[in-house]
Amino acid sequence: MSWKWLGSATPVAVSQFGDPANGLTSYHLCVYGTSAGLPSLAFSATVPTGGFCDPHTCWKRTRSRFSYTNTGATPDGVTHVVLQPTAGRTEARITLSGRGSNLRIPLSADGIFLLPEFPEVIVQLQRSDSADCWESVFTSPPIRDTQSVFTDTIR
Repeated sequence: MSWKWLGSATPVAVSQFGDPANGLTSYHLCVYGTSAGLPSLAFSATVPTGGFCDPHTCWKRTRSRFSYTNTGATPDGVTHVVLQPTAGRTEARITLSGRGSNLRIPLSADGIFLLPEFPEVIVQLQRSDSADCWESVFTSPPIRDTQSVFTDTIR
C-alpha cells in the first residue's frame, strides 16, 4: 500500500505536522469509498507517536521534515512515512507506505473491485492532536481497480 500527497497552493510549515518524534502527535490514515452516496470508511491504519522500532526510534526529525520507519509494520502495517513541509520552491509532500499481515486491506465487497470508485475515493491523513488533515480525492475512472489492487492518480 502506498499513498503520496503533494502540496497545495497553501504553504505547509513543519509545525503543522505536530510533533510525532517526541510523543505528542500520532496519525490516522483513512480511505473512504462513496459508492453508497455518503463517504464510508473502507480502510484505516494508525501511525503511532514516538516509540521504538527495531532498537531505534520510529520517528526522526531533521530541520526540515519528519520521517517514520517501522520495518516490523506494527501496529497496522505502516512501514514508512515522510512529512515534508513547503521549502522555497519545493511544495509540501507526504508519502506513506505499508505492507504485511498487519495491513488490513479491505475485502472486495462485490467480488470485482477493491474500492468501487463511483463517484470517488477519498484518502486522508488525520493528525491526532489538531484538526489538520491532508486529503486526496480520486474520481472515476481509476487507472486500475481489481479485487486486490487499486491504483489511481489525480489528473
